[in-house]
Amino acid sequence: MLGWQSRDAEDLSPGHGHEHEHEHGHEHGREPLPGPLSPPCRAPPHGPAAALGAGRWALGAGCRVLGAGCRVLGAGCGAEVPRRGCSMAEVPAAPHRTTGSTLLHPLSALLGIPLDQINFVACQLFALLAAFWFRIYLGPSHASSAVRHAFATLFGIYFAVFCFGWYSIHLFVLVMMNYGIMNTASIPNIHRYSFVVAMGYLTLCHISRIYIFHYGILTTDFSGPLMIITQKITTLACQLHDADAVNNAAGYGFSGVDERGAFRWDLLSNLNIWNIETATSFKMYIENWNIQTAAWLKRVCYDRAPWYPTALTFILSALWHGIYPGYYFTFLTGILITLAARAIRSNCRHYFLSSVPLKIAYDVATWVVTQLAVCYTVAPFVMLAVEPTVKFYKSMYFHMHILSILVLLVLPIRPQARSVRKPQNEAIQNSVKSKDK
Repeated sequence: MLGWQSRDAEDLSPGHGHEHEHEHGHEHGREPLPGPLSPPCRAPPHGPAAALGAGRWALGAGCRVLGAGCRVLGAGCGAEVPRRGCSMAEVPAAPHRTTGSTLLHPLSALLGIPLDQINFVACQLFALLAAFWFRIYLGPSHASSAVRHAFATLFGIYFAVFCFGWYSIHLFVLVMMNYGIMNTASIPNIHRYSFVVAMGYLTLCHISRIYIFHYGILTTDFSGPLMIITQKITTLACQLHDADAVNNAAGYGFSGVDERGAFRWDLLSNLNIWNIETATSFKMYIENWNIQTAAWLKRVCYDRAPWYPTALTFILSALWHGIYPGYYFTFLTGILITLAARAIRSNCRHYFLSSVPLKIAYDVATWVVTQLAVCYTVAPFVMLAVEPTVKFYKSMYFHMHILSILVLLVLPIRPQARSVRKPQNEAIQNSVKSKDK
């Protein structure tokens, strides 16, 4: 993610620096650049280029960092580009301010990379090195559990403050609120209270973030860790409600044994590139992209929703990502395409299983359609705003929306068997009762 919050506060105020640029713009042989709040790059008005142009508009911060890329894409960016950035003739200097530590500012200036990204990567690398030291010198045979937990807690707090400064308080507030819920709420309701509080706080932070860092600006800020913490907290609350939390926590990355008897350590994997590139359905693509988030959505929403689980899961995913309209365009479109793909599969697939050539033809066709559908669906996710999204879909004649609706109207929808998860403690009680009989 690309950061603009690292500008000086006065640089972000409307009109500041305008006079300076009008004064000096022509002496370098170029037109004066627009003010700091101007959109980075305007989307082309129609056609497939609308998606590319709107993507540049949403990711305009990249023009400030990737100076070489701006030279290549200069013709597409046009004349209206961010100040100090997207110029075809000059490479921008790296921002020198961040909400976190400025200790690595010299390295940021040397590499030409925003300081917020430098801080984040530095913490990742340092944490990796600290993990080896932790394993050698603070193993169970060398230190008590209290010392080990204290070390991990203090280092985690330091990393958060180093990267995000006082904004990291949001992480601690959310954790403490849900800790209080888990200590006071009743077990039958603990997952509901935790979910409402965590998602509510995350949504408020998403809203405030727009006003803090400005609309459409992508930054390495506190919202990313807050989204992950929301997943972890609500998952823990559901596990406490279901009674299987300690065992899951102790399992770490071990996910069982496969059909060949080999141990599987993919419980913490978050991406399966091969399955993404060869996905023959929208569902398969989603399940292998951001795997842990998909598992979280299934655990806290899809398996528990009494009605319309697919629609509610997509809506929750949009809310979790933020409040930009583009997210809701993407996930609402995803509902239609997922339901249509499910109807086609349940009504047509069995006709292509009689021979290998037919099965291969079916897989190739569904692979092509899946890749096109994904591109069509996720474009608004990058554009963020309503106007470029509507322009893009108009240029595509809303064809995927129309085809999906027609499929749902024509093909019969077969009810999908869906297992409803029962709390483990209830299952254990039923097992004990059956044995007593």
